[in-house]
Amino acid sequence: MSEDLRSRVNELETTVDALTDEIVDLQKRLDEVEGEGGKEEKDEVGVGLETEKDGDGDDIYVA
Repeated sequence: MSEDLRSRVNELETTVDALTDEIVDLQKRLDEVEGEGGKEEKDEVGVGLETEKDGDGDDIYVA
């Protein structure tokens, strides 16, 4: 079951990364269309994962 959860978490992380990249690209294009490209700096948002490094590796922590 642990491997299934890890696999699902990896799939979800990949999906979130792809969607985040798409949002950033869309925001850049929107800024260009609105004539604000480069005038305002946007905050970047992301999601990350940490796995326990003490050896057992059964626990997954979301940062």
